Amino acid sequence: MSDYSVTLSTTEPNNYVGLIKLRQGDVASQSIQATITANGQLFNFDHLAVFFNAVLPNGYVVRDKVTNVDYANSKLNYVVADSFLQEVAQVTAWFSFENDEKIIDSTKNFQYSVIGGWKECIPQGNYIYELSEIQREIEEIIGNKDFTSLISKISSLESNLKTRIDDLENETTAQLAQKVGNGKLASMADMGQDVKTAMTGGSVAVVGENTVIEKNVVDKQITPRKTSFLEQDSDNVLDPDFKKLYNCTYSNGIVESNVMSASQPFYII
Repeated sequence: MSDYSVTLSTTEPNNYVGLIKLRQGDVASQSIQATITANGQLFNFDHLAVFFNAVLPNGYVVRDKVTNVDYANSKLNYVVADSFLQEVAQVTAWFSFENDEKIIDSTKNFQYSVIGGWKECIPQGNYIYELSEIQREIEEIIGNKDFTSLISKISSLESNLKTRIDDLENETTAQLAQKVGNGKLASMADMGQDVKTAMTGGSVAVVGENTVIEKNVVDKQITPRKTSFLEQDSDNVLDPDFKKLYNCTYSNGIVESNVMSASQPFYII
């Protein structure tokens, strides 16, 4: 069994505990034995409940009650549960002293390192209830014949679960709204080139007569190469032969009258 003996203060700005290495998967074989001080003296936390707390690198908070407490000598011994070993990383931890779930005081933070073992722990939720913790609390409730705390915890769990379900539902709904389906029709713009090729078998799509309308043409896609009608030869209205050809009069380049037929083609460059 790996035991780490440390001295933790509730008043000093930092707790230097040396290197604490806890291995994943080593169940009930790694403990932190702490002596608690305040202003250089033993800290009196008589009859207060003691909890071990940690913030994992992913931001999850885990805590567990410490049952092995020596109040007379301000010492405690906590066997580290799996919940505190979820990630192979350096973890920030502290002990808190509480009365009816109200924190009276706590030690300053200290660090421990989690190293990989024979199994990898599965990341869990924001607050972890170990089976041993649930069993202990049930036994305490039965012994005290007071079910108030149990009802309160159940209500809190229901509220947290409902919040998480609602958040997940909203996130899923938002993601589905961005996808094709659910009332949104797919267009060619939603399809990749590989899909378009597969649909046509790699061939050129056949377009029926009088089926292409203006709104079907993408902006700036009609290039001069595809507009041969712009290359028609035209007559120069300033050419004297134009007057003879079309029997019209003009002055300073302006056609004043003409007797061109309605069907006569007329091009101007």
